[in-house]
Formats: sequence, C-alpha cells, structure tokens
Amino acid sequence: MSPNEISAIIGKPPKLIYMLGGSVIFMVLLMVLVIAFLIPYRETLPVKIRIVQDVASTQQRGSIVTGQANMQNAGLIKKGQQVLISLDAYPAAAYGQLEGVVDSVLPFTHEQEATVLIRLNGQSAGNARSIPQQPLLTGNGNILIKEKKYISQLFTF
Repeated sequence: MSPNEISAIIGKPPKLIYMLGGSVIFMVLLMVLVIAFLIPYRETLPVKIRIVQDVASTQQRGSIVTGQANMQNAGLIKKGQQVLISLDAYPAAAYGQLEGVVDSVLPFTHEQEATVLIRLNGQSAGNARSIPQQPLLTGNGNILIKEKKYISQLFTF
C-alpha cells in the first residue's frame, strides 16, 4: 500500500480538534491553578483534650482546658493560635465545636507529650443544642498552625 492509500483510509484529522484540544487542556489547567490559588489550606496539629470541670463553666468565655500534644510538635505551638475542639460524647454536627485559643504551653510534663492550656471562647455559633454538664469530657482538638493557599502546597520546593 502506498502512503496515499493509507492516508485515504485513515483520513486527515480535522484541524478544529488540533486547535481546540490544546486550548481546552490549557483552560482546564488554568482553572485548576486559579482554584488552587483561591482555596485556603489549614495546617493543623492534633491535640487530645481533657475537660475536668463542669461543662457549664467550660462553655463560658475564658475557661481554661488542658490538651496533650506530641512533644515533637510542641515547638510549633504558640500563644494565641486558634483551637477547635470536638468532644467524643457529643458529635460536632449536632452540638458544634468548642472554640478557643492557646493560652500557654507547658513542656516536659510527660515524657512524650506537652501540656497545652487552652482558653475557651465558648461553643461555636449556629448550634441550638448545648452540652449537658458532666464531670469529665474528652475529645480531640486541632490547633491552627498555618493558613496558606493550596497553590503553595502544589509548588513546594
């Protein structure tokens, strides 16, 4: 078979596909980059929370609760960082989260954990149910270490 016969069988791809194909791929990549630039990425540090007082005073503004953070990450925790706490016995979807800020970090209290004192701002808004009083509550918290854009995660060198 000659090249002309092969060309006749296969045919020529339309020029429109060549022109639009590259443009569509470029536009999709551009949209992904724009979205990655706009969406925030929160780098958080997990903390085990233990509340050993009545919840009525815990939900009040200014109450202090304790958390245990991994000692390797204690250097990342600074006074004033935002903390969101979810309690084990009360789902965050129904009861909301407790909000607070790091008040201080007490290193060397345990061999592998640092104690973090957290000053509560109260229960997060938008949730009608309040948390019943209990002598002991446990949960998990997340300390906001950094807030950056997803694009910085994509292009980290």
